[in-house]
This record gives sequence, structure tokens and C-alpha cells, in this order.
Amino acid sequence: MQRLAAVDIGSNTVHALVCDIVKGRLQEIAHEVAMPSLGAAVAKTGEIGEAKAAEAIKDLRSVLREASRHGYQHLVAGATEAVRQARDRDPFLAQASTTAGVPVRLIAPEREARLSFLGVASVHASPGEWLMGDMGGGSTELVTARNCDVLSWISLPVGSGALASHYLSDPPQPDERERLRIDAGRTLAARAPTSRPERLVMTGGTATNLPLVLERRPVAAKLSRVDLSEARTRLDASAAGELAEELGLPAARVIALRAGVEVLLLLLDRYDLPHLHVSQEGIRHGMLLAYLERGQDWWLGVLALAGRVLGAFLLWLVLAVAAQTSVNLLVLRVHLSLLLAAPLGAALAVLVALGVAWLFRVRLDHLPWAGMRLLGGLAPFGLVAGVALGATAIAAVLAITSAQGQVRSGTLNQPTTLLLALAAFLGVAFGEEVLFRGYLLQTLGERVPLWSALLVSSLLFGLAHSLAEGLTLGSLMAVVVLGMALDLLRLLSGSLWLTIGFHTAWSFIANGSLVPLSGRMADRVDGTLAAVIVLGLVAIAALAALTYGRWSIDWSAQLRPDGGARRLR
Repeated sequence: MQRLAAVDIGSNTVHALVCDIVKGRLQEIAHEVAMPSLGAAVAKTGEIGEAKAAEAIKDLRSVLREASRHGYQHLVAGATEAVRQARDRDPFLAQASTTAGVPVRLIAPEREARLSFLGVASVHASPGEWLMGDMGGGSTELVTARNCDVLSWISLPVGSGALASHYLSDPPQPDERERLRIDAGRTLAARAPTSRPERLVMTGGTATNLPLVLERRPVAAKLSRVDLSEARTRLDASAAGELAEELGLPAARVIALRAGVEVLLLLLDRYDLPHLHVSQEGIRHGMLLAYLERGQDWWLGVLALAGRVLGAFLLWLVLAVAAQTSVNLLVLRVHLSLLLAAPLGAALAVLVALGVAWLFRVRLDHLPWAGMRLLGGLAPFGLVAGVALGATAIAAVLAITSAQGQVRSGTLNQPTTLLLALAAFLGVAFGEEVLFRGYLLQTLGERVPLWSALLVSSLLFGLAHSLAEGLTLGSLMAVVVLGMALDLLRLLSGSLWLTIGFHTAWSFIANGSLVPLSGRMADRVDGTLAAVIVLGLVAIAALAALTYGRWSIDWSAQLRPDGGARRLR
């Protein structure tokens, strides 16, 4: 059984959660909390400051020490709004990471909203349209959803700690509450979702602690307007220190609750709902679920992921072009023999692809190299099977195009020349498969819906060939669909070697011994026909891969971050 822990450094609290993973679901073991109230300090001065940082680090060390008593195997750690806003966030994050023993990730607002939603939706998802709210000390994230599908999200600068620090004395005065309601209400009116949700589910310290103010044990699952008004009255009855002792809560929590209850009432008013639902699940649960799904990239949002993928593609493209240009210059200016130029070009293509994939996957993504599916005893068989499949597929295409007089004999007739061409095409195929089906498809497939991973990978594959070969639109369509076929081969087989073999045979026969079919030959054939021809390869590839090794089709397993896909039935 796997046991994981998550800690988040929020605007009000430092909170750790320990869970067992039981059949893919979280089973809570323990949670530890401390309340350094970073948000109030940042709201006043714009920075955390040495004294407050020392307090927060001490609290972080304390909650992790308590959590470690439960023997978790891995920890994920993040920081949210207060740290995002602090001018001195970088040294604080470095110190917090050293204390935690793992990187403390700065979670972007969009990602914070989605992580909170992931945790809440794991228990509270509703078939109709519903609204998830996560109120922290410095911000409130609102997510509109239908079932587990996010429709919209927004992060609002309406946090319980910051509002209490700015507006309320101890205890609050009526006119102070009125100013808080007016200003917070304006923010909600201007920026909160305009939908009409059937239910509101709130997570965060305000929602989960208010039932304690109402002396409801076990914790209530719902809070009505009457409940919130009653809690507000009690919270204002005496000084925070006195009430904290009475309720068994930190004084800082009592102060934050005073502002938080006002925001909850405003939300019920805005959406004309009689009550809200309380979720004990929240961002820490979402962090753990995201880690199970994405591995070390649990904290990355969509924009960061897109930048990572595009960066890998562009770096590979620049280096691959530079390597090929260097070999061409050696042939032209130094008169390097083709006997040396071909294997040199192949070796450079392999090194460039392996280097870029290793840099991004291992050093930047912190994911195991095994997920690339390059290792394993079946690699030679996969390569041979791929070559046979690729040769069969292109033979079928050539049989169709030969009827139109599109095929001519190639010029690579000498055995030595053929071997050199084979080495060159093997190197290029290996490099492209490592980059496109190894890193890009793997990285996207672990994090986004499968259809979008397939689409982006194949489009980038087509774009690379278009830039290198100057393809027409019809040619580009053909190469994109060929990329889709290779993507499916990779998914169905669970290995890169089948696609490397397929790609090598396709390129060798089409570009070497006959005509450039995958690229420029499509200029001679109607673009739609070329695309349809290559599309037929998808069906051929799928049928062959189903037979090859009797692979089981487990889409999620084939792209798991740990690289341990279940392959055999």
C-alpha cells in the first residue's frame, strides 16, 4: 500500500496531510496544522520578512515532524497566494524546500483552483452545474463545473486573513463589517462567475472550522444562512484570545473566521442559495491526486506544460538542423566521404534527441527515464517487427500509386550505398521517435486528455517535416496522419522500438530506394489522396500491433509516469 503526504504553505496556515492510496482513492490517515498567518504580514508590508519567515519555517518543520510519525513514502509540497505575492518569496521558498527535503512548488492561481477542485470533486461532484469555492487567507478560488468537468475558474483577491487584517479590529465593530461587506461584495459582483449553480461546495479553513464555532460535532456537512449568522454573532462576542481558548482554536484562526463568514454569506446571496456544502477535501487532496496522475509535474498548469513541450520541440529542431548543416558543410568543404558522413549524421541525430529528451524528462520534469520505453528484452523483436510492418505498409501505398505512374526506380542500387542510407534513416527515425513518441507524447499523455496529446504530437511531427522539406498542404496532411499512426503504434505496443522500426522502413524505402513519398512525393499525388492513403496505415498499424506480442490496450497504463505499463494480458 502506498502512503503519501502533502504540505501546503498558505496565507493562513501550514497544513500537512497524510493519506493511504487504496484502489486509486485517498484514505486520510492524519493531518497536522499550524497557523503562522503569512498573508497578514504580506498584506501589510509586501514581504514575508525574516521574523515571519522563521516562524513559518518552524511551523513547517513541526507539522512535517508530526506527519513523519505516520511513515509516508513520498511528500509533495506547495505554496500559494501569500508566498506568490511576497517580494522575498524566492529565498523563502529555498529555505522551505531545504526544510521539507523536497522542492516547495509555487502554485499558480489557475493551478491552485484546479488542484482544489480535484480534491473537492473526488467526493462532491454533482451531475448538474455546481460551484466549488476554496477560501484561503489571501484569495478565494471559484470553479464552475458540471460533474468533474471544469467549465470556468477564477481566483479572487478575497481571502479571510487579508480581509480580517485590513478591515476588522478585535472584536469587530458593526461599521467595520459593513465596509468589508461592501468592498468584498464589489469584487464578487465584478468578477465572480455569473452562472446559476445548483449547489455551492466550500473548502478551506473557514468552511471546515465554522461548524466548531457552532459546536457541531461531528462536523456539519451543510451550513445555512441562519448558521452563518449565528456563527458571526458568536465570533464577535469577545476578543479573539478568549474565544480561541473556549473553542480550542488558534486566535489567528478566530480572527480569519470573522472575515471568512462574511464572504460565505455574500456568496449565498449572490447565487441565491439557501445553504452551502462543506468539503473536508481540498487542495492537499488535489495535490496528492495530481501526483498520482502526473508524477513530479503535479504542480504545473496548462500554460507551463505547453511551454515545456514547445521548448523541447524547438530546442530539438534547432540542434537537429545545426547537426545536419554541420555534416553537409563537412561534405562540401572538407570533402568528407559519404562512408563517414552517413553514420556521423545518424549518430548526431541520435545524440541530439537523447540529449533533449533526457534534459527535459529527467532534469526538468524529474520523471524516470524508464517511461521512455527504450529499455527491455523485447527491443530487438520490436525493431524487426516494426521494420516488417513499415515495409508492408509502404508497399501497399506504392501499389496504389504505381497505378498512376507515380513510382520510379531509385538510384540507391549499390550495397554499400544502401547500407549507408539505412544507417542514416535509422538514426533519423530513432531521433524523431525518441522526441515525438518518447518525450512529447509521453509528457502530454501523462497530463492532458489522450486525444489532445495525439493531436499535438502529430501536428508538431508534421510541422517539423514541413519546415525541413517545404511541404505543401497536402503533404503536410499526409505526414500529420502518418504521425498519428505512429502515435497509435506507440500506445498500442507500449514500446518505442516498433515505431522506430516502422519509421525506418518507411523512410528508407520511400526516400531512399524509390521516391520521396512521405514528403515530396505527395506533391505529385493529390493531397487528399495522400492523406487517405496514409490514414489507411492507422488501421493497418492498429491491427498489427494488436497481434504483435498480444499487447493489452490500457491507455492510462501505457503512459503512466513511472513507465510501468501493463503490457501482457
